[in-house]
Amino acid sequence: MKGDCLMQKMPLTPRQLFLLKFLKEYSEHKGFMPTYREIAKALDVVSNNTVFHLLKALEDKGHITRFRENGGCSHRGIELVSN
Repeated sequence: MKGDCLMQKMPLTPRQLFLLKFLKEYSEHKGFMPTYREIAKALDVVSNNTVFHLLKALEDKGHITRFRENGGCSHRGIELVSN
């Protein structure tokens, strides 16, 4: 499913859409992706676990790619997937 370029991306919840827009704007403005802590602040949440699950949902739906380091996820290892 992830590798099929002909498939449309799955729709996003309002919170996922907010996060995706935040990632796009942040990366355009700063030139790099935000940390989990910066994302949590933008979402007004305390837990990095919430950020992790939202990013996983965006990845599962084909909107971002996350790079893993040493079995975990890099804090700035997010890449937007173009349409």
